Amino acid sequence: MRAVKEADIIAVVRRPDKALLDSLRKDQVLIGLLEPLVKPDIASQLAEKGVTAIAFELLPRTVSRAQSMDVLSSQASVAGYKAAVVAADAFSRYFPMMITAAGTAKPAQVLVLGTGVAGLQAIGTAKRLGAVVSGYDVRPASRGEVESLGATFLTTSVTGGAGSGGYARALTAEEQAAQQAELAGYIKKNDIIITTAQVPGRKPPLLVSEDIVAAATPGTIFIDLAASELGGNVAGSEPDKRVVTKNGAVIIGAGNLAAELPASSSSMYAKNVQAVINDITKDGSLDFNIDDEVQGALVVSYHGEIISKRVRDVLNLPERKPAEAARPAGESTAASQAPGTASGKGGLTNMDASLFTDIAIFILSLLVGFEVISKIPSTLHTPMMSGANAIHGVVVVGAILIAAEAHTYTGYILTFLAAFFAAINVIGGYTVTDRMLSMFKKPKPPAAPEKNDAAADKGASK
Repeated sequence: MRAVKEADIIAVVRRPDKALLDSLRKDQVLIGLLEPLVKPDIASQLAEKGVTAIAFELLPRTVSRAQSMDVLSSQASVAGYKAAVVAADAFSRYFPMMITAAGTAKPAQVLVLGTGVAGLQAIGTAKRLGAVVSGYDVRPASRGEVESLGATFLTTSVTGGAGSGGYARALTAEEQAAQQAELAGYIKKNDIIITTAQVPGRKPPLLVSEDIVAAATPGTIFIDLAASELGGNVAGSEPDKRVVTKNGAVIIGAGNLAAELPASSSSMYAKNVQAVINDITKDGSLDFNIDDEVQGALVVSYHGEIISKRVRDVLNLPERKPAEAARPAGESTAASQAPGTASGKGGLTNMDASLFTDIAIFILSLLVGFEVISKIPSTLHTPMMSGANAIHGVVVVGAILIAAEAHTYTGYILTFLAAFFAAINVIGGYTVTDRMLSMFKKPKPPAAPEKNDAAADKGASK
């Protein structure tokens, strides 16, 4: 345990056991799948010891900046791939259609329930193995993803099934009953059912009831990726066990399939850990901003306090206010100040590092643009308008995307100005270009003058 005591940052895969907990010291950082929502008492112990605990389960997965830290997605990808391989190994017949001298073997029918990262990977792998694949999900947005992999998306009677954080919402009792009824018909038509529905810290939804399992044809394979100590998606599934039912169906509890591809899963896990370390360090030192939308969600405990709102709710603690966060003397946090104010030490404004980078790029682009344009003869300026329009159109789109992720008043103002001036250039450029093109158009011949009826009559009388 000497290495543990001397380390500043310790990365683990699962929640720490008693020996590791006892060896941790104050101000160390512990990163891993700590299961704080399942075992909140461990979160309390870490806080009491003054350990800064970071749990991957709490990551806000819909924030683009957090994608490189998403352990749940990287491990789910491994598990989804392995689930299809395990199913093919457990199935007693061919996966693809086989035409032989002895006859034709029909392809396996595979149904994937839950089309998140694991489900989509299972669909893709099963499809590549030659099976006929279908996908089921209560989130309507999943249809396009499933069909893009060449699988059939099964419709559901549940409406508005999408919840927060990219997960499906909890269904009402009536919706669960309707879901069970429609799934019973789908499952009976398939040979292999892979279930992937789970939300960290919650009991997995029961998708396949005992009645559905009992009605399954002999040889049907159920792969339950949600099987854990909290339960599973399939009635009768047990973690890391293979169960054969009375009617000959096979239920495989596969909640830890990522461990069966240790090299791939470890490589991706290490990259996720490194991404977190890069986010919490600056110039080789720890630099936490616990009021940041990513770090504030990831951090379980910091300087003896429970930070995560979700963990505080489980422990029945009152809502934490940003100003209550204790910080060591001399350590500053940008989020503890009003937007645009100066910090006490360096006098830098409260901006994200990315904003400084954007400003630097903006200034350099002005210099380069001026240098390039100044070398071009004025006679060519107008023909260049069309090309400039396209470039400034991209600037508008880029400014809108940056504005969507801006977290300071300065960021909002700069991106608004960028979009405004770029839009002026686009509109003005097309106007000037249209006028320029009209100069080269052949003028229309003048219309023939209309004859005066009175003059015509007078001429006729002469």
